[in-house]
Parts: sequence; C-alpha cells; structure tokens
Amino acid sequence: MGGRLASMIVKKLEEEGRAIIGGIYLSYPFHPIEKLEKLRTQHLEELKASSLILQGTRDPFGNQQEVLGYTLSNKIKLHWLEDGEHSFKSRKKSRHPT
Repeated sequence: MGGRLASMIVKKLEEEGRAIIGGIYLSYPFHPIEKLEKLRTQHLEELKASSLILQGTRDPFGNQQEVLGYTLSNKIKLHWLEDGEHSFKSRKKSRHPT
C-alpha cells in the first residue's frame, strides 16, 4: 500500500479512537513532482501514532532539503537513504549502490 494512503488510514483510525501502534511509510509523496506548493502533509502534522518515513535524499516527491522544512508531527521520524530517488535507486556513479 502506498505511504500516503496508509498514513491517511492511520489518521482515520486514530480519529475513530482505534489504538494504532505505528506505521512505516516508504517514499512518501509529499507533493506532486515539480509542484512543491501542493503539499500532501496536513494529516501528517496531526498523527499520534509513532511513524517512520524512509525517503531517498533525491526523491522528486520530496527530497531531503524540502522535507526538512515541513511541519510534521513529533511522532514522525525520517530516515534518509543517501542518493536514493523515489524507488530508493541511487545513481550509477553513487558511492551508495542499491
């Protein structure tokens, strides 16, 4: 399941009073490609469940430089995969091969 949809389900379950242990989201699409102003983060600001987002530093849906400026719940931890893009694949010349 996609990270955005999964996190929205977690948020809905929280609103219903369900106990959620946490979530892990791979390559979250923080915004559409080249549309940085259309953030998809509102529900992430309010998540109560412990969450881990694994994100490539070059992800076109939200790279490290962009995402570090977003307001996210303090329950969310980000782990960056160096030189990775949306599928975590690194460049051939990278010292971080996939």
